[in-house]
Amino acid sequence: VGNTLVIAAVITTRRLRSVTNCFVSSLAAADLLVGLAVMPPAVLLQLTGGTWELGEILCDFWVSLDILLCTASILSLCAISIDRYLAVTQPLIYSRRRRSKRLAGLMIVAVWIMAGAITSPPLLGCFPRATNRDIKKCSYNMDSSYVIFSAMGSFFLPMLVMLYVYGRISCVIASRHRNLEKTNERENIRSRHKIT
Repeated sequence: VGNTLVIAAVITTRRLRSVTNCFVSSLAAADLLVGLAVMPPAVLLQLTGGTWELGEILCDFWVSLDILLCTASILSLCAISIDRYLAVTQPLIYSRRRRSKRLAGLMIVAVWIMAGAITSPPLLGCFPRATNRDIKKCSYNMDSSYVIFSAMGSFFLPMLVMLYVYGRISCVIASRHRNLEKTNERENIRSRHKIT
């Protein structure tokens, strides 16, 4: 419900259609789809004691959708961090609305394409499945090379990007704060000299 309200607010309220809110809408869409398409089968799987009753094709579809949407959600957070970095470090360029909205659109498309690229290799037969797979157990592809590939793309690389970007934002803000304090000190000294 919350994600639906976020998306509806951005779509219906003109003043909310900012660049940052485009990224927030993409994040909300990914999370909404997780709630609608991934969580109900997960609950059903728990209720049946871990036995998958919906067939192998739906299992593959559900697992792929889970990876796709969770990856898109995480990469959307990563895109939001990059957007904040650009807003803080390049405010004049960032404030040009057409350019920034075009960049935001391209970044959102890139997020979903990268999420698809991380999700699709098992579907395309690039990573083999375990040969002793139980059709009554719906599980992720546990091929070690795919696990490393998907974990790097879905979690570790976005985490490193976000840590770096937010670290740089903190440094820029701290530097600006120090410069502002120095400027204020100079102004105070000048005003004292004028009084005397």
